Amino acid sequence: MVLTMIASGAIGNAIDGFTQGKVTDMIHMPLLSSITNALNAGDFPIFNLADIYVVLGTLALLALSLLDERHEKRAQAGAAPSHPQN
Repeated sequence: MVLTMIASGAIGNAIDGFTQGKVTDMIHMPLLSSITNALNAGDFPIFNLADIYVVLGTLALLALSLLDERHEKRAQAGAAPSHPQN
């Protein structure tokens, strides 16, 4: 599912690039632009749905990999051989 999000966003941007010669961005966030302007960081970027899919998919992939790694460490710690008592 996560890889599908990333791939669909990339394919969507690629289709725009091949058919129009550029990626069409249409979502503008004036509130975020006012915040970034107040921080002297310029306007917040304008983006599209494909960008959202790529970013959210990447963040989800990162989170899932970290959770999986944590789960494996806990499983290994729980599977440590116990020492027999004399």
